[in-house]
Amino acid sequence: MATKLEHCQIHPSPGTTDIEELSLPLTHFDIPFLISDPTQRLIFFDFPTSISHFLENIVPNLKKSLSITLTHFLSLAGNIILPSKSDSPVNRYISGDSVSLTIAQCYKDFYSLTKNHQKLADEFYACVPVLPPAKKFHDLVVFPVIALQITLFPGQGICIGITNSHVIADESSIINFVKSWALANKFGHLMDGIFLPVFDRTLVQDPKELDSRAWNLIKKYRVLPVELPPLTFPINRASVGKNLNEDEAVYFACGADCRARLVPPLPEAYFGNCVISVIAQSRHGLLTGNEGVLIAAESIGKAIQETVYSEKGILESADWPLDFGEFSGKRLISVSGSPRFDVYEVDYGWGRPKKYEFVHIDRENSISICKSREFEGGFEIGLSRPRIEMDAFEAVFYQGLEIMNASA
Repeated sequence: MATKLEHCQIHPSPGTTDIEELSLPLTHFDIPFLISDPTQRLIFFDFPTSISHFLENIVPNLKKSLSITLTHFLSLAGNIILPSKSDSPVNRYISGDSVSLTIAQCYKDFYSLTKNHQKLADEFYACVPVLPPAKKFHDLVVFPVIALQITLFPGQGICIGITNSHVIADESSIINFVKSWALANKFGHLMDGIFLPVFDRTLVQDPKELDSRAWNLIKKYRVLPVELPPLTFPINRASVGKNLNEDEAVYFACGADCRARLVPPLPEAYFGNCVISVIAQSRHGLLTGNEGVLIAAESIGKAIQETVYSEKGILESADWPLDFGEFSGKRLISVSGSPRFDVYEVDYGWGRPKKYEFVHIDRENSISICKSREFEGGFEIGLSRPRIEMDAFEAVFYQGLEIMNASA
């Protein structure tokens, strides 16, 4: 485990913004994620340093640069407001709001955690920050959207841990925040030319009242912030097959960024969620047969073609907004992350990251994908084995990896 050295709240820099309040309605891209687990990311940096240098120099600089960055990312310092009546949910920042930051040290083997090899998932959780709990009032629920942790591995390296509610932002927006914070830390201020976030919700046109449809879909669930139950260690267990009906439906889900695909398109720096889910479907018996890899690839390719490139438009083709609750209890595996966003460009002044990990895939039937650190055009794949049974699409995914390794 990690030793907590400090816990504090970081506010946007005083005197640098005249915005006393920022209230952003949740759009139909955000609302479905109200029933999703938080995302948990870890970014490791090979930067050996002592505990004294860490506390006297690195931590003060990180706090200052985070405060500077939050001035431009006010929504992250704010909260989600869930009304108990008919009003729609909002993301609201009020002057005085802040972000939870934990400072810790850990004596685990940094180099083992950052190698590209099989490792025990339990070891990562010393670096994962915990979102502060929701506050419940008689007519609404208020919950923070992000928590951060900076963990020192003395003489080895540093880890930046990020836990955020998916309802506040997608991968594109969170990585933009991380890159902005890194630049502010490295240079002492935000650099010209970075993508400052765009919060204007009027840019998300809604002629078909998708916002209302999404909220009506979600209201049938007990909408409260997802508080993750404690994990039981060890997480990784031996995979044991389960007898499934050959006709049982299995699903594969991946995200598609809609910013450039909407009419009119949204700015690349639009901050929030702007992804839809592409859902591929097949049957267990087909995927576990001799042609399973080919059938899986064809199913996924067909789903992408019919959703992303349809003449009807991406939202109508995806039957958006999607009710994620309909997949509860069904055989589904999803993809977290994207090779489009280069986390290995992040530089806090300590050089490029050594390793990027998605920790929340331990709780979900998920595979993580990010852009490769080592070579252009490649990507890194994260697989977790916390579940007892193996999903058919994931089994096919493993087979594909084995085929590629054998032919390499």
